[in-house]
Amino acid sequence: MLDEAHVILSTKLPALSNLIRMSRSKGGAIMLVSQSPDDFESDDEGFLDNMGMTVAFNTQAKAGPTKTVFGGNYALGDLPVGEAYCRIRTEAKTRRIVAWRP
Repeated sequence: MLDEAHVILSTKLPALSNLIRMSRSKGGAIMLVSQSPDDFESDDEGFLDNMGMTVAFNTQAKAGPTKTVFGGNYALGDLPVGEAYCRIRTEAKTRRIVAWRP
């Protein structure tokens, strides 16, 4: 798990891209955590294309990256505490899930 993904993504480390691709091909998982979907929008390595599952909780971030990830007009700022949008790459539909109840 890599917290504060914006720090890692800004370095453009080829090793990170290789690690993500190789892990995915072997059934492994790399978790990139960030407080803003914007951190993934400008990456040149195609991290969004390699995400098997994306989960987003409440944020006031702009809609650009969320539209790319979830395929629609999802307002993350409207999500109550404990709820999130979840997209699994092999499914055509984005789901609204309850991760915990406050």
